[in-house]
Amino acid sequence: MPAGRRWSSALHKWVKQEELVETNDEQEEESWCLLFSYFRWYPDRFLEIMEGDEADFHQHFIQALIWRIDARYEETFITGPRGLSKTYTKVSGIATELLLWPGEKVRYFGPTMEQAADLAKSAFAQVAHNYPFLADQISIKTDQKGEFCLKTESGSEFRISVKRGDNCHQVVCEECGQEDGYPFDHKKYQEVVKPTVRLPRNIAGRVDPTHVNFKKHYITTASSQQNDAYGYRCKIFQKMIAGESAYALDIPWTVSVLAGIRSLSYYKSLKEDMTPDAWARECESFYTGATQNPVISDTALTRSQVLNVMEDCHCGDPNCIYIIGYDVSHEEGAGHAMCATSVVKLTKQDDPAKQDVFLCSLPG
Repeated sequence: MPAGRRWSSALHKWVKQEELVETNDEQEEESWCLLFSYFRWYPDRFLEIMEGDEADFHQHFIQALIWRIDARYEETFITGPRGLSKTYTKVSGIATELLLWPGEKVRYFGPTMEQAADLAKSAFAQVAHNYPFLADQISIKTDQKGEFCLKTESGSEFRISVKRGDNCHQVVCEECGQEDGYPFDHKKYQEVVKPTVRLPRNIAGRVDPTHVNFKKHYITTASSQQNDAYGYRCKIFQKMIAGESAYALDIPWTVSVLAGIRSLSYYKSLKEDMTPDAWARECESFYTGATQNPVISDTALTRSQVLNVMEDCHCGDPNCIYIIGYDVSHEEGAGHAMCATSVVKLTKQDDPAKQDVFLCSLPG
């Protein structure tokens, strides 16, 4: 052996001691990069390694499936039943991304700030108990009413936020189909929250080709088909079928039972107190109601606070026709019927430029 030199199995030659150490460091760095890239695509394997000895429960197949879907697709929509541990699954998946993607900015939006913060807070407490090694790398920066923020030393951040002008890599919408109590504010989401998902992940001034940018992930129990959440789901289904970066999944209650997440008796007790429509939405993950030409959609009814044009009597035009329609949609919550009365005013239009071009001229 030459003096001061050692054999390098990587370079297949004698090298100086300093060169050997540098070569090993490079190999070790490459190995870590490969390991991280694997965990980014298979977050369930990462969480399996991070699981503590005193975990309350182990991960289930359906949770691993949701983690992989969220890791790989730009838009996802998960419809799940009561008792699926949807929030816990989402928060544990987000925790892995905070570590595996340095500098990742995640925003979380729910029906109310208080509800979103409470759900995320309790879910992270369970994550910290089941995965203590993972939680040790994440610190809670804000823990107040209506606020919850997680940060890592690598600059990643998870925050309950609806701030206009914010910037983030992805947003997670919790219970976007909620209609009773405090309905999900779709108008605020579409106008304030969704536009903030505009931050690409850059490395050395260039967009990282391995990162899925502009993620928008939704998870909820089913709603009526007139809810905007159903529209999100249908669009994502269409994109998935077209081969775009999108994935939609409807999970019925039987999956929770077969996976061992909940018992059969749990769902039997729920079914005893639910109407058929409520059971279909809350446990079967089935969107109820009809969407074909409703007189007034639930969303329009919710947003309508004042009349744009008010008439307290007939306008006096003998050729004017008023059509009054009464729509009884369904009953929600504590006996609140989603009903509405609509008045359509029809007048003769003499201006050809303003005539309805979609209306055919009828003979006679």
